Amino acid sequence: MAAADQTTDPDGGVGADAEALIRSLGVSAGDRLDGRYRLERVLHTTGPAVTWLAADEKLNRPSRIHLLRSDQPRAEAFMAAARAAAAMADNHFVQVLDAVPDDGRYYVITEWLHDGHTLGEVLSGGPLPIPEAVRITTELARAMTEAHEQGLAHLRLSPKTVLRTDTGEVKILDLCLAAALTGTVSRDPLGTDLTAIGELAYAMLTGKRPQARPAPPSDLRPEVSPQLDEVVLRILGDESAGPAFQTPTEVADALAQLPRPRYEAPLPSTPQTAPLRHQQTTVMPAAAATAALGGATAAAVRP
Repeated sequence: MAAADQTTDPDGGVGADAEALIRSLGVSAGDRLDGRYRLERVLHTTGPAVTWLAADEKLNRPSRIHLLRSDQPRAEAFMAAARAAAAMADNHFVQVLDAVPDDGRYYVITEWLHDGHTLGEVLSGGPLPIPEAVRITTELARAMTEAHEQGLAHLRLSPKTVLRTDTGEVKILDLCLAAALTGTVSRDPLGTDLTAIGELAYAMLTGKRPQARPAPPSDLRPEVSPQLDEVVLRILGDESAGPAFQTPTEVADALAQLPRPRYEAPLPSTPQTAPLRHQQTTVMPAAAATAALGGATAAAVRP
């Protein structure tokens, strides 16, 4: 399977409006940015930004570049988001490598995963094996614990912003960046990200998005245990299943306490993945969460 476009665009395509946006930036395939990044092809657009696959000719590796005009209303928020995200060293997040102001444009370079497939692409073949769904949900919860402990929120977690590599690694795309480009804000960033984790868990188990009053996953997939039903519904805030979780750490801890199934045959067309990598985190009070564009800074981002 070829790597996905690793897109955060809600529509996932390049239409007529996108073509006009691309032309307005004054670049085309084959052009070089900063004397080293050769633009290869447009991946998608997100808000005012165009995202390119580029070749870093200095380090001989592919890169992913968000490019937008510096006079766009969201441009400064975008650069602030890049500074914040660049401070996140957790390996679950696709890394921000550089951010550059250049001739009326801003661009942010992130790593490109040649074997990364969006969760949406993975789920196009149907729901995941239950242990794999639990593993990915646990890793997402631990990753977002780390982010919120640093005052960062994602706000755009979805099947398009979560990747799984061919070796089973879980990677989160565009921490802070996706929210900045789409103008997404939340009065409760921690709650927004928690709910998104629950929606992803539900989708991985059932192949469906949860409704406003979701049925237990076992209604759609009988082999889901009552204990796992309860955890997923509590992440989604259904207090009929028990008290809603307050932090991603609570989610990860609850999943770790589930009885392990003796065996479940993998579903068709689902690549084998690596085993769960245990990570230690501390419980974070909800008050510790701040806005997505927190004041973190990073030396990797150029002035």
